[in-house]
Amino acid sequence: MVTGAFSRDTLLIPAVSIGSVPQLAFDLLVHAPALGLERVASVDVQDYCVPFAAPLDSLAPSGKSHDNRNGHGGDRPALGVCTALEVYRNPSRRLTLLHQRSPVLKSRKDEFVQSLLSWIVQEGFSETLIVGSMDAGMRIDSEMDKPLVHLQPASSDKGHETKIDSGSLLSFITHSTPEFSPVSPSPAHQNAFARSQKDTLVPPLPGAGLVRRILSQHAKQSSNDREARLAALLMFCGEGDNRGDAHALAGLLCRGLRVEGEELQEPRSWQGLFGPTYNQALFG
Repeated sequence: MVTGAFSRDTLLIPAVSIGSVPQLAFDLLVHAPALGLERVASVDVQDYCVPFAAPLDSLAPSGKSHDNRNGHGGDRPALGVCTALEVYRNPSRRLTLLHQRSPVLKSRKDEFVQSLLSWIVQEGFSETLIVGSMDAGMRIDSEMDKPLVHLQPASSDKGHETKIDSGSLLSFITHSTPEFSPVSPSPAHQNAFARSQKDTLVPPLPGAGLVRRILSQHAKQSSNDREARLAALLMFCGEGDNRGDAHALAGLLCRGLRVEGEELQEPRSWQGLFGPTYNQALFG
């Protein structure tokens, strides 16, 4: 890919996290006709991610028929292979999605995060939203009515705080969801919690994968590298059938991207996620 090809785009990245809700939500986004996203590249991450390959996904037969060459749907299965990390883009919307389907190897997490942030700066993205999920079982009472929260990395250089443009996706997210500001549930853990937050500039995010590392490393970068605005959107969830959570998360992102009234369609791959539904006769 040509350096700077995505200059001034909005970038969305799904973190591999609990329940795979971000991956499911991005499946819905890349197959949404109104967003018009095209698969433009597969990223070579063999040194970073667990090996992954699968048939190219497409909409289920009940979906609206449209161009199928990029895995966007139609009644016939798409031809090709999808990989661990792929780039989808709509240049007219200035929108890019970096769809991650495979977790990063434990020994390469720091290198992956640094490489990712360097790429974001190099390409000149105007704003970046990391989409993740957190363990709902770790919520405290005050968070029970907050299914979605956002988090911006605090800067280690207070004189160079990055401002968010009004009307941008990050502005919509920060105004539509409460900020994640956790409180240690146990006085006995206060000191450890404070040390952990001070060392990384980001509070613990249970189940959120690399989100904390990404935000922490971004906050430590130089003021020039932090010109690309970055924040995280996090959904509380658990393991299990998270299709409803994925629809809710993708719906919020669509509203932030000014795509409303779009009925998000589930791709073929979801048919094998949780097996067939139960026969209702079993329940009388």
